[in-house]
Amino acid sequence: MKKKNIIKIFSLIIFILCIISGINFKKIIKNLKPNSNQQEVKKDIEFETYFLDGEKIKILATAQDTENLLSTLEEYENGKLIKKIDCNNKEKVTVDIESDGDANYEFIATNTLGEKISKELVINDELRKNTIKIDISIDENTLDSNGLALKGNVKIDYGNNSNLKMKTQYKIGNSEWKEYNEIIDIDCNDIVSNQEQEKDNENIIIYARKIDDSGNQIFNSIKTNQFDVDAPVLPEISIEQKAEYPIITADGICLDNTVTIKFDQNQTNLLNQYSTDGGKTWETCDTGVYTFNTLKGIVYAKSTKETGLTITKMVNVSMANVTSSSALAPDALNYKAYDGNNSTYVGAYQPNHMSLYPPPEIKSIGGNMMVDESAINKTLNISFSRTGGGSGSSAPNGEIRIYSYDENNSIISTKIINKNQSGIRNETIQISENTKKMYFYMIMVSSGWGGGEGYARIHNIEVLQD
Repeated sequence: MKKKNIIKIFSLIIFILCIISGINFKKIIKNLKPNSNQQEVKKDIEFETYFLDGEKIKILATAQDTENLLSTLEEYENGKLIKKIDCNNKEKVTVDIESDGDANYEFIATNTLGEKISKELVINDELRKNTIKIDISIDENTLDSNGLALKGNVKIDYGNNSNLKMKTQYKIGNSEWKEYNEIIDIDCNDIVSNQEQEKDNENIIIYARKIDDSGNQIFNSIKTNQFDVDAPVLPEISIEQKAEYPIITADGICLDNTVTIKFDQNQTNLLNQYSTDGGKTWETCDTGVYTFNTLKGIVYAKSTKETGLTITKMVNVSMANVTSSSALAPDALNYKAYDGNNSTYVGAYQPNHMSLYPPPEIKSIGGNMMVDESAINKTLNISFSRTGGGSGSSAPNGEIRIYSYDENNSIISTKIINKNQSGIRNETIQISENTKKMYFYMIMVSSGWGGGEGYARIHNIEVLQD
């Protein structure tokens, strides 16, 4: 008990002594207590450009002393005092500077203890040029014999952005402005693909800017010819249709075509290649014009430069020139039944006889498709639509029949689609052993005692992949 009383008396004596000596007791206590969250002391004058247009420049000067606070801030231009601000013991004070030409400024901040902080600002072309710095680096591993690179990166120094917090953005060529993070990766394949290079196919321009919500902005740009953006001309792919009938293969429905690829004739040292398996494997073409036969549906052609700059073209040769005026035989199944589009179709049709102007009636229609050996035991998916619900239905009854033939033209299997359904539905059929040809037949089997419109349509045929 006596010990506690002694502590109380001792604390009271210290408190009285602090009052007598004019010492702030709270400040002593605060200093005695460690504060792990105490902010870093800042004593500095910073300059941040927020507008630049030709010679005209606007700069924000920020003076701060977070420890002892500011008393005054003096602004000198070319050695002459032009402004003195009473800071009223604030931690931070800002001043706008606006100049239409070159000038020399000095700022002197004085804190509450009489200590001075001084910093000079020189406005000239060097400052304007370096307000935003753009640094380009190339990937030397992608250099060609002409010293052009395929890849590289760009770093942008936007200067001080701690006070205004302006948006930092960049763009390449005529692309959209994007937010700048840390680094910009340059890949000429992307630049060429997006058409971001200049029209001369030699240069790219990189733009950088700082912009605020009021539209104040500064920007810089740099043009560089260090990268390979001179892409080869896209290969020309022409098709001579040889097939009279569409062919069902393991890879899909195709046509026997002669394909001619014409590569860029003006650029040298090009690696010209083509692929018929979706780009998995590539065949090299030793000449600028190359011709081959294919049953494959998709053909890729590409030209690659020494740097790795590549231009690629893809063509669906099966559907490229399959039209009503194509070389298909009269009894071949129309391409609208296998063009991959469910909005097109081939079908029989009975108009609504109550209509004033009914379209022409098509009682039946059909067509042949050949079957490649690779398609045996593969499954076909038939997308179809029809009217009618079987015998006795009041609506016109449409039916789809699929016949499979062997090499002797004998029927080896038959499939009939006449289920009750509405809209576009799907039915599958497995291709039988020894099938050489399939005949797809659409027919109106009854007009229906209730009348109305009737149809039997095949919208699309495709080979299902395992």
